[in-house]
Amino acid sequence: MQMIGSGPTSARRSVSLWMRYPGPATGFRCAFDYGVIGTYGTRLYLGWNAQNIIMDRYGGGLSVSGYYDFAWHHVVLTDRAGDYQLWVDGKLGASGTQLSVPTT
Repeated sequence: MQMIGSGPTSARRSVSLWMRYPGPATGFRCAFDYGVIGTYGTRLYLGWNAQNIIMDRYGGGLSVSGYYDFAWHHVVLTDRAGDYQLWVDGKLGASGTQLSVPTT
């Protein structure tokens, strides 16, 4: 895993890691967790929910399906001042703007 940025309030950051589908399960399986617990808008989760790779920001997120083949996949999440992109194996899987709940 590699993270580039200067902290939870950084305007630009990227997270890069390898993920493999963990098998059938209920609920969320976290591969990456960053930020302050209970602080809306600054917490970031990246992992699996059923058969989808998901990113959640407390109030919004991105999801990419079709990668539940038990193979390793390179996953990159970029945050450019609230413009999020979720890449899987070099292909843009999902994107969105201002996905988090305001912190005020």
